Amino acid sequence: MGNQKESFDKLLEKYVFNAAAQFIDQVDPEMQTKIIDLLNHIGKTTPPTSAPINCNSLELTTTFPAESCDIQLERQWKEALRKPVRKKRIKNEIYGLTRRLIDLYQIRIESTIFCIGQLQRLLKRSHNTISDRSRQSYLINHYQSIIDNKAAYLTKMQALQQKELNKVHA
Repeated sequence: MGNQKESFDKLLEKYVFNAAAQFIDQVDPEMQTKIIDLLNHIGKTTPPTSAPINCNSLELTTTFPAESCDIQLERQWKEALRKPVRKKRIKNEIYGLTRRLIDLYQIRIESTIFCIGQLQRLLKRSHNTISDRSRQSYLINHYQSIIDNKAAYLTKMQALQQKELNKVHA
């Protein structure tokens, strides 16, 4: 039974550590101190000196059975605190936004390619069906001008998309 109690304490320590590590960057420094205090007192017979932690009206108190806090857990926690937690979260958010931007560029590229195709069909149709040369010439020049503008826009979107792809792969 002693081994079961010990393994429960270890599991509880790991669970609380993982939960705290995941959410500690989302609370103010005072609450972070209370969470650290809670972690330092898991497994000790005496409760922490600070008041219970009230997190969204859920009170967390330490009334855990005897056993001192695992030194390795304490070392892991201190190591985790040394690392800037927010940078990883911000980096993940930037990565997600960059992926969305790449997807938006892809939608614009596909739409522009479709538009160019439609304009080329109109250009061909005006070439083949309009008999009035002045009107035909006007429409051909007009469609060709739009196609040229869309082609330049397409090149710009492809370059911007490639730039963002390079950021993601760097």
